[in-house]
Amino acid sequence: MYHRLVKRTLLMSNDLICWKFVEDRDNAAAGGLVFSSPNKVRSIFDFQIQPYRKNDSVAKFFGMLLLLLTLPLLTLQILIATIWEILDVKIFRLQQLVSYLNENVKFWFHRITIHPEDEFMVNVVIYNGFVFPLYLCYEAWYTLNHGFSWKHVLLYQVLRFGPNVSNFAWVNALTHKCCHSRVFKTKSIDNIFEYWITLFHGIVPGNYAFQHIYNHHKDDNSLKDVITVIDFQRDSVLNFIGYVYRWFVYTLNVSTALYFFNEKQYSRCWKTILCSLYYFSFIALVAYVVGPLFCFMYIFYPLLQVNLIIAAVNYTWHAFVQKDDEQNKLINSTTIVNGQYFIMVCV
Repeated sequence: MYHRLVKRTLLMSNDLICWKFVEDRDNAAAGGLVFSSPNKVRSIFDFQIQPYRKNDSVAKFFGMLLLLLTLPLLTLQILIATIWEILDVKIFRLQQLVSYLNENVKFWFHRITIHPEDEFMVNVVIYNGFVFPLYLCYEAWYTLNHGFSWKHVLLYQVLRFGPNVSNFAWVNALTHKCCHSRVFKTKSIDNIFEYWITLFHGIVPGNYAFQHIYNHHKDDNSLKDVITVIDFQRDSVLNFIGYVYRWFVYTLNVSTALYFFNEKQYSRCWKTILCSLYYFSFIALVAYVVGPLFCFMYIFYPLLQVNLIIAAVNYTWHAFVQKDDEQNKLINSTTIVNGQYFIMVCV
C-alpha cells in the first residue's frame, strides 16, 4: 500500500520520460558528452535524467518562459543592489554597522552555537526567520487594506536581496552550511533554515537536505545527478535555457523524488514529496488569505528568481569535464582562489 501510494504520486510526473544514458565516447564533443538515442525502458521508475538534446523544444520553451517571467524584475533588483552596495561603502556604511553589531552581541549566543565562529548566524536567523516574515505580514496587511502596490513589491524584493545581493547570498550559503553539518546545539534551530526561512526566499524545503546531500554530492555531477550539466554543450546560450528547465524540475523535488524511488530509498522519496506538499501548502495559504497576485509576486517569484541564479551558478561551477574521466574532481568543479565576494563563493 505504501509503495502503491508513492507510485501513484510519482505518475503525475510522467513528462520526465526516463531515458537510459548511452555514452558515445569516440564522438564525444569538447565541453560535453554526446549520447545516442535513448534506450527503451521498462518503467518510468527505471529512472535517470533524460539526456539533453539541442532540438528539445519542451525544455527550451519552459526555460524561455521562466527567463521572461524572471529577468525584467531580477535585472532591476541586481542594478539597485549594486548601486546600494556602492553607496553603502562610500556613504551609509550599513554593512559595517551590521558587522559591528555581530561582533558586540555574539557573546550572548555562545550557548546556542557549537562553534564560536558561527555565533553571527543567530542574527541571520533573527532577521530572516522573524523580522522578515513580520515584514511580509505587514505587506499582506497593506495589500488587503490599500490594494496591491508594485512599489511595495520592488522595495520588498530589494530588501530581500540586500546590498550586492548579500542577504540572498547569506540565506543560501547558510542553508547549505546547515545541511552539511550541525551549527546550533539544538537541532531544531539548524532546521529553521531548511524548513522555515527558505519559504520566504524561494527555496523549496528538501532541496538541500535531501537532493544536495544524498544525490548531488554522492553522484557529483555524474549522469545520475539529477542536476548534472555534463550533457550540455557550452556553444550556445540556448543550451543554458534548456538547463533551466532541468533545474526547475529538480527544485520542485520532482526529479529528486524519482531518483530516490529508483534507488529504493523510499523514506527519502516520501520525505521529499512531503517537503514539496508543505511548500505548496504555504503558497496556497498565502494565495487564499491575501490573493493570487500577492502570492505570486511575494512568494512564488522568489522561487523563480533564486533558482535562475543558482542554476547559473551550478552551470558555471561545473563548466568543464575531462572526456575520458568525467569524475575527475580536479576538472569537474571550479575552485576559486582568493574570491572577491566570499559569500557567493560559499553558496
